[in-house]
Amino acid sequence: MSREKIRPRPNYDKIASCYDLLLLGSGGYLKKSQLKLLTYVPDVDKALLVGEGTGNFLKQLKKQKDISTIVYIDSSLQMCRIARKKNRIRKNRQKNYFICGDLDSIQNRVDFSLVTTHYFLDQFEETSLQTTMKKIAQKIHPGGYWLFTDFMPPETLFQKAVIYFLYLFFRKFSNIEAKRIPDYHKFFVMNGFVPIKEKKMKFGIQTTLYQKEKRTTL
Repeated sequence: MSREKIRPRPNYDKIASCYDLLLLGSGGYLKKSQLKLLTYVPDVDKALLVGEGTGNFLKQLKKQKDISTIVYIDSSLQMCRIARKKNRIRKNRQKNYFICGDLDSIQNRVDFSLVTTHYFLDQFEETSLQTTMKKIAQKIHPGGYWLFTDFMPPETLFQKAVIYFLYLFFRKFSNIEAKRIPDYHKFFVMNGFVPIKEKKMKFGIQTTLYQKEKRTTL
């Protein structure tokens, strides 16, 4: 009987040192896309940045928003180290916490007013995505916000080529499980979120600010 091959867990340690260079390869567009809706995000008490990588968005969030507590989380130890170095300076009374681990590393009783996922959800197949998004949703209190930026299902030949090579690269060097862009929106809806602002950009990228309905059961 043949055994199913078990794919190793995703790990971005191998590319952490060159990750910012990869972002620059897009002319800085991937970094800029994360900030397109930041002006619409209200100042909140607690924010959770999931899969935040090298901490570029964290640095801008601290500059532009008055948030008392920001929690960074990423499963890559090397990404965490780089993010810490970039974000040593903090505002008065602002608390920054760095967690090198997965979502289960966060205590269940902790809830947040804002969660961000930038180019994070595209690494999951639909079954894993459903589980991951439910875990994130449970950490956002009713009325809270979820700022999402990612590649959407490609529509043009150019977009299809970009997505194909991105998945080829990240499957080889980071062991991600996905092979195609999933349908994120249906899982936002399933978890009680409604889009309140969105912006579509080139390369098939979209950033959306979702808000959690005040009455939802998970």
